[in-house]
Amino acid sequence: MDHKAYFCNGMAAEPFVLLGLGFWLILLIVAFRLLDRYQKKRPPWTVITVLLHSNCIAILVLCNMGLTTLLYQPILELFDINTSGFINLNGIFTAGIIWSILCLLFWVIVGKAKEQLGRYYRTLRTSLMIFALLPLFLCFLFLFLAGLN
Repeated sequence: MDHKAYFCNGMAAEPFVLLGLGFWLILLIVAFRLLDRYQKKRPPWTVITVLLHSNCIAILVLCNMGLTTLLYQPILELFDINTSGFINLNGIFTAGIIWSILCLLFWVIVGKAKEQLGRYYRTLRTSLMIFALLPLFLCFLFLFLAGLN
């Protein structure tokens, strides 16, 4: 397999992957800035605050899902992961690993952008830790349920 199609001198050479990553990062930055500006201009009602924080988490999950989808196929081909077969879980485990790595990467980025995120900082840090551990929890749950039979 030719790995030069995806990586050249350590940088991704696939233009659509780079375009997609850039699009999702720009969307994430713009969405959080708009949410923070809106929350500063409105009265602090609890229901609206909860909805805004829920929207913040939803935006984060959508960005993470989009990036996981964009990176799934190149990583399968880069590491030559075989997903064919009846009960082959390599694809699911690969998606879970990509998901966790992206959550941890976002966690580091959120830690460095504390002032830009404003009131959403603690919400994002907590939700990213939970989302990063979610595939591990689901893997243990699946193995426990499979062991019951």
